[in-house]
Amino acid sequence: MPSSAHRLTKRGDIEKVLRRGKTVHGDYLTIKVAQNNREALRFTVVVSLKVSKKAIERNKVRRRVREIMRTEITPSVTKPADVAILLKKSSLDASYEELKKTLVKAFQKTRLLES
Repeated sequence: MPSSAHRLTKRGDIEKVLRRGKTVHGDYLTIKVAQNNREALRFTVVVSLKVSKKAIERNKVRRRVREIMRTEITPSVTKPADVAILLKKSSLDASYEELKKTLVKAFQKTRLLES
């Protein structure tokens, strides 16, 4: 679980990111990024019912992405931003390494993460 400083939880904040955020597409996910006036990167992971009807499958992929964010992305990002990570159905079949590679590549496209 990300620390409270890195969580994007309020419905209004999430909707603002989804409406106004810059979009980057990957094989297993779509990222929406909007700048914020805070000092840290805040993110949320969205896995809709369209991805899977089973909560256990949605939660498993959500936990994987949160762990990748905690270990790989959040420590490396210096610019403050609000990020919504929208997972696609194909993410259910992806391995941890494939998700990690796709997530890092997508964050590099947004220029929040250096190459």
